[in-house]
Amino acid sequence: MTRTDSATARAGAPREEAPVEGSVALQELIGEVMMFQYGAARRQSLTLLQLMFLRLLEVKGPLSPSQLADRFGISRPSITSSINTLESGGWVVRSHPEGNRRSLVTSLTPRSRKILERVASERQKFLEEGLARLDPGDRERFARVTQELATSLRALRPADDPASRSS
Repeated sequence: MTRTDSATARAGAPREEAPVEGSVALQELIGEVMMFQYGAARRQSLTLLQLMFLRLLEVKGPLSPSQLADRFGISRPSITSSINTLESGGWVVRSHPEGNRRSLVTSLTPRSRKILERVASERQKFLEEGLARLDPGDRERFARVTQELATSLRALRPADDPASRSS
């Protein structure tokens, strides 16, 4: 421990620790996939948040504005503004669930479903092209370790994380 480290430790300041092996590479990988998603959104004249919004509706089905606000951790007025923008662009529709005229849910339009299918296909091709550059043994190990990591990360997600909740 250097003199500076010793003084910092005595002062109660947290010491910077070296990242766990592989975490920097994983951050870089996530960054590359996010940049792909950003480009995919831009090609559709959407923001990345709007694309994520549509993807959530694709996965979970119709959701109320309060459910959407909770999932994205943003205010109800902000989510209403986002819904208005997407609705005016023909990406989503608002409707009342059967038997409940007081509630309102947001769902995808056929146009947005088509675009989401295209983006998913482009993403799959992007990932497959990247993986094809690896040695077959490395691809196999990567697939196994990635699945193990996904399982581990899922277990670490806090129970109150909105992403953990079902619709």
